[in-house]
Amino acid sequence: MHNSFFRFIIVMILGITISFLAAISIPSNFLYLSRGRVVAEQTAPCLVKDERSGGRIIPKAAIVHKPKGKGVRIIKGVYEPQEDVKEGDHICENRRLSVPGTSDKSAGANLGFVSQFDNKIDGYLAVVGFSNVSSEYFYPCAAAGSTLLGWKYTDSIRIGMKSFGSENEYGCPEVLYSPEGTIIPIGSSAKPNGIERIAYTRQKQSRKDRKVASVHLRQYCSVVANSGKEWNVNLSQDGYREDTVENVCRQAIENCQEKSGEICSIVSQGDWKYHVSNPYFREVNILLQCSGNRKYYKKGTGEEVYDLWSQLELEAQGEGATSCALYVYGNDEVLITPESNKRTLVHTDSFDNGFVIHTLIGTVEITPPGNPVEVEPILLEVGERYRFIYDTSIAEPQQLSNSERKEVLELPVVQAFLNLANWKVEIHPEIIEYQKALNEQFLKSSAVQVERIEVDGVDIWKTEIDLNNPNTIVTLVKQSDVQQAGSFTQFAKNSKAALIASGTFEDRNATNWTMISEGKTIEGERSKNWSNYTVLGLRSGNQAEMFARPDVPEWDEYWFAITGHPRLVSGGNPGITEVVSAPDEDFIKGDQYRAAIGFSSKEKKLYHIVTNDPIPLNRLAKIMHLIGCDQAMNLEGGGGMVLACKGDSPECNGTPLVSGEVRSPLIVVYDAQHRDERITQAWELFQASDRLPESQLQRGFEHFRRGLLKFTKATSLI
Repeated sequence: MHNSFFRFIIVMILGITISFLAAISIPSNFLYLSRGRVVAEQTAPCLVKDERSGGRIIPKAAIVHKPKGKGVRIIKGVYEPQEDVKEGDHICENRRLSVPGTSDKSAGANLGFVSQFDNKIDGYLAVVGFSNVSSEYFYPCAAAGSTLLGWKYTDSIRIGMKSFGSENEYGCPEVLYSPEGTIIPIGSSAKPNGIERIAYTRQKQSRKDRKVASVHLRQYCSVVANSGKEWNVNLSQDGYREDTVENVCRQAIENCQEKSGEICSIVSQGDWKYHVSNPYFREVNILLQCSGNRKYYKKGTGEEVYDLWSQLELEAQGEGATSCALYVYGNDEVLITPESNKRTLVHTDSFDNGFVIHTLIGTVEITPPGNPVEVEPILLEVGERYRFIYDTSIAEPQQLSNSERKEVLELPVVQAFLNLANWKVEIHPEIIEYQKALNEQFLKSSAVQVERIEVDGVDIWKTEIDLNNPNTIVTLVKQSDVQQAGSFTQFAKNSKAALIASGTFEDRNATNWTMISEGKTIEGERSKNWSNYTVLGLRSGNQAEMFARPDVPEWDEYWFAITGHPRLVSGGNPGITEVVSAPDEDFIKGDQYRAAIGFSSKEKKLYHIVTNDPIPLNRLAKIMHLIGCDQAMNLEGGGGMVLACKGDSPECNGTPLVSGEVRSPLIVVYDAQHRDERITQAWELFQASDRLPESQLQRGFEHFRRGLLKFTKATSLI
């Protein structure tokens, strides 16, 4: 009796202990698409789809930060009631954050993401709403309406003693964007059996449609066996109510596993609108994508999907296609993918008959609406806008002007992202990094500012060139290139440059002037012998120097160099110096139309001026000093002066502001808004060739560090 009692107690203790150990040793957040995973695990909500072998980190949940305004809700599935969102709420699979549009653009929320290991994914962040259009975020990687999406690539994520690879740890490798309304679930970002991940979507719903959504929606689910040879697609057949995608996927998995004898995994799932009154949104795209980049495509109405799918299935099976996945999506949806492993920030919004996407940091690839077999992706670079209008179905990237960039920056959804108060403290370092990248790439896009002003009573055209701007590239263009265009006016119109300005004096003997562009003499040969006149040179990193000596042994360290005379400002002191020959008195003291170039070492700004009044050289020297130059020299004046620009100011439209005779190579400046791809590549190659001495590199680093500190302090003003 006692023995039986003690055996019972021991069994009970062992059972409790085993249960407790199981509970603490197998946490629910360590779930994978492994061979042992059962059907129920694959179809249950809030589970992470990931493979142990691939090591790809997929968000387990989106965490809500600082929700604001009324009507911001979490929608779970189809039939469950909506809930008002709260700080710290989790949005996981088959759930979405819904934000109403408001006239004051005050409703919205920030989203951070955590992996299945409960570690935050540092760089992938999002803001939803803060607009007059309704917006949603469907977990994990789909958005609608007004959003701001940020990516950051990490080399590896270390969990305990195990490191996971660096192939694609953005949190969301891409986001599927729908301009408005309800929503667009997105497929698993794993690539089992070589399947390339692409998106699938739900058609838009009007408010009226949503009330009877159970009648109009249909679901689909694609699964593939571990070997990739067998696959199965299941479509819901119930015409009277909305089936759940979990039920549809469960049937697809069972069919696949029965046929293959293997474990089968979900590779795509979603739904489509069976009936839509609007003719434009009535059509859907049906794409079956298989291994080997095989694509089978049909287009039709929601009612025709069943028949069209049967045709695709027969075609694919007839060709022995393997590892196939179905995607059904609407005419208005696009896929947004970071183009590289660099930090990226993208804004989306919609309007009555289209949508707009802005790239604030980095570059993204836009897969526009249309036939996915034929459509060409579009690269949208920093400072560009992609505006799509449904009626025309035509969209091309456009550069944003400075005023347009400021408007984008001031949008409430962007401000919500940049405001540290909207994030938990542990995310603050990430936001600061986004702010720095935004300042370097988006805010400082225009390197050239041209204005007509009066200095010391003299009417001048003043050009300021920002050498701090990483997109600033200063070059020279041959006189013959201008002549080939037919005229300076035509050359300025055709040029991609932000600025074209007159340079040095006419040199009939072609022996006295030093002119280097793209690291070579302008004729294409490198020069060892320098002019005895004053020379302004730019090294790697746009480090400006001015000197006058007959021989410079480090001649190949200069990207740009131009000769002038005499020097007007030296070491911050105005005055006429370095007069090599004895010019006539009128050249020095006479009133003439003048041009000059110089720079501020402290501000790292390059200045070029053209006078609209005739003045003597000493007055020109005073003006260069007054505008901020600590080094300056005289350039070609009189009838040899030219000036044209492209940019935000009304004058900078490519039409010449000063149109004289082109007598020598011209100074040409490019920036982010106005760039030449060949010149940009040459500049990047030149800078990568390790030309700067260590002392200069250290000074450059200190300058960069101080600039970042200044920006960090100023972020509260953004």
